[in-house]
Amino acid sequence: MIEGCRIADKGADEIWIGLMNNKTLKGLIISDNKISNVKLLRDTLKVNKSLRKLDICGNEINTEGIRYIIEGLTDNNTIDDLEFCITL
Repeated sequence: MIEGCRIADKGADEIWIGLMNNKTLKGLIISDNKISNVKLLRDTLKVNKSLRKLDICGNEINTEGIRYIIEGLTDNNTIDDLEFCITL
């Protein structure tokens, strides 16, 4: 769980890159971290075959970011629990 640590985009990018080769982690809670750029998350979701739960609530993801997430999930059949919420 990496919740409320304010890792922002730079820290999140390191996590997304690490998850590209992950074969063991099944769930990640990364909520409330001031993440706005999720382009690398899209790429990670396309290749990661072990992650089943992802909680990215409370970040600063905009409409473009939502599109990236949808694109990544299109090629992903392992995520079965996605928690995503935005504040308008």
